[in-house]
Amino acid sequence: DGPRALQACGIEAPNSRDLEARISSDKFNTLIDYCNQALGSHDFSIQVAKQFQPSMFHVLGYAMMSSSSLKEALQRIAKYKQILSNSSEMSLIEDNENLIFNMALFTRQQDNRKILSREVVETWLATLVQFSRELLDSELALKKVFLSYPKPQYDTHYLNDYFQCDVEFDADTSMLVFDLAQANVPLLSGNPQVNQMHEKLLTELLGRVNKDDLTN
Repeated sequence: DGPRALQACGIEAPNSRDLEARISSDKFNTLIDYCNQALGSHDFSIQVAKQFQPSMFHVLGYAMMSSSSLKEALQRIAKYKQILSNSSEMSLIEDNENLIFNMALFTRQQDNRKILSREVVETWLATLVQFSRELLDSELALKKVFLSYPKPQYDTHYLNDYFQCDVEFDADTSMLVFDLAQANVPLLSGNPQVNQMHEKLLTELLGRVNKDDLTN
C-alpha cells in the first residue's frame, strides 16, 4: 500500500505535477527498510530497480537514452549527479579493459556514518544496471559489483542473481565494473541533435537545483 508506506515513513504524498520534488536521504532509508519488513524479504532494492522508467531521472533519463554509447550515458550521470542526489560523489574511471562507475558516499560530520544505507545504495546501483540493460541491445557484461558495507547476516544471493556477477562487500568504495569495449558500442537510440537539446535542459535544471538561497 503506497500511501500507507509513505505516511508510516513520514513522507508527504508526492505531487505528480512536481517532477523536481525530493525527499531526504534519511526518509528514503526508512522507506526501503519499511518495505523490506512489510514484504518479509531483503530484496526491495531489486524490486525498485525492475520498475525503472527513464522519466524517474527527469530529463537526465532522456539524455542518457539519446547518448551515443553506454559510456557517454554514464558520463552524464556523473556530470549531472546533483539533479538526482547530493549524497555522494560519482565518477567514471577507465582501467585497462574496464569502465568503473565509482560512487564515493558522503558521511555525517557528527559520527562519520554514511548518509545512505546499504539498501539504498543497492537500489541505486541496481537501477543503473537496469537502465544500462535497457540501453544495450546485447546482454550487459557486468564484471563485478563492490559495496562499501559489511556483508549482512542474511542470504545475499538475490544480488548475485540480479547483477549476474560477483558482489564484494567491505570494499573501500561502492562500484560497478563494466566491460569497456561494450560500454563504447554505439547505441541505436543515440541522437546528437536531440542530445544537444537535453544538454541545455540539464544545464538549466542543474542551475535550479544548485540555487543556494535558504528556501531551496
